[in-house]
Amino acid sequence: MITKKHTALVALAACALTLAAVGSDKNPVTRPFRVQGSVTLTINLQDGAFTVEGTGVATHTGLFTAVGSGSISLTSHAASGTSTGADGDAITWVMPSLGTFVFTGGTGRFANCSGGFNYVWQSAPAVSFPDATTELLTYSYIGVGQITY
Repeated sequence: MITKKHTALVALAACALTLAAVGSDKNPVTRPFRVQGSVTLTINLQDGAFTVEGTGVATHTGLFTAVGSGSISLTSHAASGTSTGADGDAITWVMPSLGTFVFTGGTGRFANCSGGFNYVWQSAPAVSFPDATTELLTYSYIGVGQITY
């Protein structure tokens, strides 16, 4: 009888700990975040405006697609966009400087997410000029950080 009570108590404690580890709007949890992807920037050479299109795989999203826009000059770089996972949940982000992404929310389970990651180029950028006013810059990257949701 004591063994059955002990087993039931252990099972109840395990369930309580599991529920505490599951994140939600009421109980956000910070988790490690890793990403690997490739991106193409289409840069307007006249004004520095650019669009971003990318794909990759990340913890918490699985396969994802990314779209964004921003501006670049000799002294600054900024972008914002959305990365959408295979299940349709999306993370919105800003890129305040080269090498840094900051999460600003999203949809679905990422509706109020925060965190971000730092990234490094995994390959040398491929550069092409399809016309006199456009530069294409394509590279792959890896990143590590954290996400709270």
